[in-house]
Amino acid sequence: MLEQKKTLSLVAGVLLLLLLAVGLDLLGVVRTVVEPTLEQLDGDHGEDELEQHVDDHDVEHVLERVHDTVEHRLMSTAEQRRGRD
Repeated sequence: MLEQKKTLSLVAGVLLLLLLAVGLDLLGVVRTVVEPTLEQLDGDHGEDELEQHVDDHDVEHVLERVHDTVEHRLMSTAEQRRGRD
């Protein structure tokens, strides 16, 4: 009698898990995962193309903008300090 109860409990547990799995699949919770290709995993892919579009003028322009930003920030900080004194 005890063996039959254990077997019934095991069968009921398996059926419950099966119903849960089917329910989750119907709800769209279970998804397949597509593994990326080797090209997608390559960290250097496309880096050469990016470097071809950068020239000295672009770098100079970026450095000038950074310089102007730092200078503006330093000037505004100095003005704020003068206002506190």
